[in-house]
Amino acid sequence: MPPVPADPSLLHQAIMNLLTNAIEAVESTGGAVTIRSMYHVPDPLLGSQPPYLEIYVVDTGPGISKDRIKWIFEPFNTTKGGRGTGLGLAVTKRIIDQHHGRIEVDSVEGRGSTFKIILPADTGTDLDPSATAEAKTAEADPLREG
Repeated sequence: MPPVPADPSLLHQAIMNLLTNAIEAVESTGGAVTIRSMYHVPDPLLGSQPPYLEIYVVDTGPGISKDRIKWIFEPFNTTKGGRGTGLGLAVTKRIIDQHHGRIEVDSVEGRGSTFKIILPADTGTDLDPSATAEAKTAEADPLREG
């Protein structure tokens, strides 16, 4: 597998946000949280997509209703009441976007949720992983549009 250009601190933060949410989702049910990754080399006959890495965070919690999935990546939206700020998933999405990746969610109420991060493994350019962190002012406001 080729290197995946990434800022390790930011990627750690994104994955920890997903893991924390998954653990909190299964706390009352005694369910399970699984993290896994897979590397893909697309078939060149099907297009010119670069190789990519998928990281999955899967939980067997209560799941997310279809109407809530539409806004879970929006800032300040939370179902945790006073226990959450509503920024974790918004920050996670922003970090993944800065890494030229994407994040997807699949959830079934009563059965759990799967968050999938897709990151390009070979951009074909010499991407400086620290470039995803932007300037110090962006670190103070990770949701700042830029």
